[in-house]
Amino acid sequence: MSRRRPEFQTLDLATWPTLAWTELDAAQRSRVQKHIDAIERYAHCESIRSIETATGVNRKQLYRLLDRALALHPDGRIYGFRALVAHARVTEYTRMLPVVLRGDRGGAVGALSLLFERYPKLAAWLVLQIRQRRVALNQIPSEDGLRIRVRGLRALHDRFLQECRQLGLTAADYPLNTAGRAIRSLSSRVKAELLRGFSTVAGAAGASHIKGLPRIDEAPAPASTRPYQVVEFDGHRLDVRLKVVVRDPLGFEHEFEIERVWLLVISRALADPKGNLRLYVSLDELDELIDYAIASYHGTPHSGLNGVTPLEAMEFFVRGRGQLLAWLPEVRRRTLCLMQSARHCRVRGYLALGVRPHINLFGVRYTNMVLACSAQLIGRSLRVYINADDLRCVRAFLVDGSELGVLEAQGAWRVVPHNLTLRKEIMKARDTKRSGNPSTGNPIEAYVQSKVAAAKKSRRAASDAARTLRLLASAPTAKTPPGPMRLEAAGREAFPAKAVEGTAMVADTAPAEPVRPRKLGIGTGQVF
Repeated sequence: MSRRRPEFQTLDLATWPTLAWTELDAAQRSRVQKHIDAIERYAHCESIRSIETATGVNRKQLYRLLDRALALHPDGRIYGFRALVAHARVTEYTRMLPVVLRGDRGGAVGALSLLFERYPKLAAWLVLQIRQRRVALNQIPSEDGLRIRVRGLRALHDRFLQECRQLGLTAADYPLNTAGRAIRSLSSRVKAELLRGFSTVAGAAGASHIKGLPRIDEAPAPASTRPYQVVEFDGHRLDVRLKVVVRDPLGFEHEFEIERVWLLVISRALADPKGNLRLYVSLDELDELIDYAIASYHGTPHSGLNGVTPLEAMEFFVRGRGQLLAWLPEVRRRTLCLMQSARHCRVRGYLALGVRPHINLFGVRYTNMVLACSAQLIGRSLRVYINADDLRCVRAFLVDGSELGVLEAQGAWRVVPHNLTLRKEIMKARDTKRSGNPSTGNPIEAYVQSKVAAAKKSRRAASDAARTLRLLASAPTAKTPPGPMRLEAAGREAFPAKAVEGTAMVADTAPAEPVRPRKLGIGTGQVF
């Protein structure tokens, strides 16, 4: 029986918010790595004694780190690895001793929180005043974080003192026994209450309409688990003249010649250096040619593999020697972005207009549920890590290294997969053509339509259109699989729920159905 606390027995580090520890100095980086190593060893059920020996983190310190990591963050998630930041406060300050004043200023730290804790009616009154918009605020432009000024604080402070007297507090009690009657503490408390929700602080700033929250996909697309789906290959430019056919929304076909095509392998029968354009190849037929070339290569014996095919060699190493494919652990895979240099983006937001906090990156707005509800982050700088091959989302961290989460692009940029090169080309074309207000339509669709229209006029434009269409068609539509399937999940998928052991054994030893060749739809190449 495990003696660990119940909340420590099922630690799922893959769901913990991470920490950008690569941006820390040498001393802090060493300390954080040591603490992360200790937590990972504990999650893998390693003994406390071995953890202390390997990392130098004692039992008491390890349990303290786990308690801090499982504490609830104001953004609704647990702190996770963000709790490892030096001097990070995971709980609010709680005053235990009675208030003893020391001069005009001093000795009253946490006194207002203690007052609200003793008198919950007073705390509820303050929240009601804020909801009724008895106070307003102004957002002060600043490049050093969010700065706000509360309007109507003096009148609110007078009503606050009146409420204190009605509760029976006298001139010898806090806050009536202080020089400023706790007006500074009340101002800080009002600002903190306003910043708890973006709708509240934006309404206090005068916003008549609040922008909606970013959309969240209900169900992600199923990810592929096929081995070697992403590989490195060489491209070769061939002496070949091809046509591309694009169908418009009305079903009409538009044909134009392209300037170049990049392929792994293609049949030499397509080469036509004499300039005869009677050979007609569509994009679908090109896909079939590529599939045939790859399948033929994998099914052909090679001398470099001792006369066996690549598929047979793969089966020998996986089934014969038991050399399974190596998977990077989920915790390590989620921090691969830290190997690149971070981009620094400032959080923008306009309270009076109801514009939620966001960042602008390469001309597109990014945000998520956490950032959109965190008005206190307006004006602060974030460290952003991007994937240049897919800009639909980015990873964001605070300056201290705490993970903010995945920020998604807004509008059509969030739906259509695209890389950095295509984003810059579209932005450049849109800035060149527009005059006045930017277009409110789908910029990617407009860019593709302009390329298709220009493809009829020149071969270079046709090549650009083919490259753009190929990019949009081959872009990933699902995230990379998190790892190999678990045994219980694989068992449920391989066998029905009602199957017994005998049935499973028969199904495992039954001969596989022979593979039937598929007839390609490539024609003779003759055009009449």
